[in-house]
Amino acid sequence: MGEVYDIGRRECSCHFLSSQQLYISASFVLVINILSKMILDQMDKKVLFIRGQETHMLECNGDESLAVIKERVSGLEQVPHELTRLACGGVPLSDDILVSQLDSHNLDLTVPLLGGKVHGSLARAGKVKGQTPKVEKMEKKKKKTGRAKRRIQYNRRFVNVVQTFGRRRGPNSRS
Repeated sequence: MGEVYDIGRRECSCHFLSSQQLYISASFVLVINILSKMILDQMDKKVLFIRGQETHMLECNGDESLAVIKERVSGLEQVPHELTRLACGGVPLSDDILVSQLDSHNLDLTVPLLGGKVHGSLARAGKVKGQTPKVEKMEKKKKKTGRAKRRIQYNRRFVNVVQTFGRRRGPNSRS
């Protein structure tokens, strides 16, 4: 009825509904690995799994270049083929590489973002500073210096000390 494949610590069962349809119960990554192993065993063609907006499965010969694959994928994704970039394992691929030279069956399709627009409007630059009201500086009393300053400091620290319970409070605490 079906075949059972043991991959590492997980087990996955595949039931053939027809020659083109497969019913698979497993996680997405396991499905891709199992399908590629099964299809490669049954056919002489190479199968590529291309992850873009959707995941596409392409059958190809080993002597095709990636330029041909990019044209086929750009038709499926409806993106101009000049903008598409293919990567294998995070490494960008050039168009002259043959499919038989690839290390993995899984390719990533990326399309660069157009533009380089500025986030937000430049007309609103400096908005907060411009709408904050100007407050004039207050006149303050002149600070004491020298002997007078040291005298106030001594009185504050040692003469007017009130014993309290708990932690000692700092000079800037308001209570």
